[in-house]
Amino acid sequence: MRSLPSLDPSDLPLTSRRYAALRGAPWSHGSDFKREFRILAMKNQGSFCAYCCIEIGRAIRREADIEHFADKSQYPIWSFELKNLLLVCKTCNQTLKRSFDSVINKNDVYELSIFAICHPYLDRIADHIEGGYQNLLNKPDIPSAKTLKGLRTIRLLKLAELDMYDNWFRIYQAFVNRSQMSSVETSRLERAQEELSGYS
Repeated sequence: MRSLPSLDPSDLPLTSRRYAALRGAPWSHGSDFKREFRILAMKNQGSFCAYCCIEIGRAIRREADIEHFADKSQYPIWSFELKNLLLVCKTCNQTLKRSFDSVINKNDVYELSIFAICHPYLDRIADHIEGGYQNLLNKPDIPSAKTLKGLRTIRLLKLAELDMYDNWFRIYQAFVNRSQMSSVETSRLERAQEELSGYS
């Protein structure tokens, strides 16, 4: 898990009036919002799951879900709150976090609420978790908790599991290998991937 820059409503190509109309509305009423949020969040997160940091689109974590950090069924007022929304892989969303109640103490001001697990927008993750997989440039490490919030996060999202580390290391190693390839080899690889992309 890593810290993410916060998103602002002005980053979405929706009018402020439309965005205001969505506050407290059922999640099913925002197809235009969801479409634009996906584009914005994919760019903001660098195409990586906000929880496990595995690239969304890889074979093991193919599809992205819009995740409500504070579950929308329990906190519908935050259904369209940008600080409550993340792009995550289906494994993290539907298998691991599911409808876990991440709110310890709700405040009318979202940012002043107290959360049980690390919040990618509001927390400095390095204050709560040491190691893990922060980015492609640094070799991954098995994460360890520095705080109770970090421990809950690691356990809930199974970030210290060996298979998670194996996935991180494979992605890291592929990046290292690719960065060491010549431009001719890189071009060949990209052509081969493009040609094979239509086959499953």
